[in-house]
Amino acid sequence: MINNKGLGKFETLTLLVVLMAIGAFLLYNVLGAAGSKNYSKFRTDAVNFNKAVFSNLDTFKNPDFVTLGEVVSNNLVDDFKSPFSKEKCDKAESFVISEGSSRYVTLKCDEYLIDNVLANDLDKAPVFKVGEWQEEEINEPNVQTAELYNCEDGGSNILEQYVPNSYLVFYVNRTYGTNAYFTDGITACKVVKKTFYRTRELVEEDK
Repeated sequence: MINNKGLGKFETLTLLVVLMAIGAFLLYNVLGAAGSKNYSKFRTDAVNFNKAVFSNLDTFKNPDFVTLGEVVSNNLVDDFKSPFSKEKCDKAESFVISEGSSRYVTLKCDEYLIDNVLANDLDKAPVFKVGEWQEEEINEPNVQTAELYNCEDGGSNILEQYVPNSYLVFYVNRTYGTNAYFTDGITACKVVKKTFYRTRELVEEDK
């Protein structure tokens, strides 16, 4: 049977399938290009974070371990916003560690993570997607484990969530006007720590 346009049912169906395939291909390429751009911007933000730290080492209490929270607090950069959602990046879980002449950068924005990458290699840093920290142990292949900290004052934790030790030191110093370098120097509140677990999956690796 021929329709009004001169095409049979089979030809019409074939045409629709072809058009859908073309549309899916174009959509895949558009989303792929957008994703690639986001990952590239994420790496660029990590580079800029490292530059902000390295250019202002004398500003920080402990220049060997500087969190994004401390950098933002000193008005050295605006809040980094995630290229994936435009939400602010994690001030506690983003930090630069210096070991001798080498610096290692961690940047977390939304659920995306650049994890402890040598500063000189940030242009090709692998990007991971991570789950939420939890106290219950996870029995999966791709699990990340960390000791995270909080501080009790008057029977309550001063932070809503547990954080890396360097961020706790910065936060306590800023909140109480103290001058601690490490968690064992904190006396304004009672330091507590717990082991946490989360999933971590590689989602993008620069070739």
